[in-house]
Order: sequence, then C-alpha cells, then structure tokens
Amino acid sequence: MIKCPYCQTPMQLPDPVKLNVTTYTKTQFVATPCCKRGISVHNVPRVLVRPHPTEAREDNWGSEVVASTANDITFREDQYC
Repeated sequence: MIKCPYCQTPMQLPDPVKLNVTTYTKTQFVATPCCKRGISVHNVPRVLVRPHPTEAREDNWGSEVVASTANDITFREDQYC
C-alpha cells in the first residue's frame, strides 16, 4: 500500500490509473483520494537479478550455463537495475 505524499494516509490508486500507466507508460496526473491534492503517477520498470541454482546446461538464449546449487550462492540480496 502506498501513502499520500502530502498527508501520509494509506491510499490505493484507482485501477484505471494503474492500468493506463502500466499499459501506455505515460505519466498520469491524479487527485489523491484523501486530500484531493495532485500527484504524478509514473511507470518505473525494474529488472530483478537473482541467482538461479540449476542443473540446466543452456539458458533461454542458447548460452552455456555452468550447473550450480544453492550452496554456491554467496551474495543473497536481491539486486535491481
């Protein structure tokens, strides 16, 4: 749940706003439901990178993969880029 940037009240964006922002990737100007102040709603794509223990020898793109297990993972934090 997000909070209003003005009054910190928990708020939910209307579904049409979320759908429009994610479908068309255009910023939308919306009134907050709590205090009726204007906010900009942006689509900010993220890419999550995590270790993937596998016995597979090839990735989805045809590149060679070295088999690994959960014991091989030393860095366990999610990384976003």
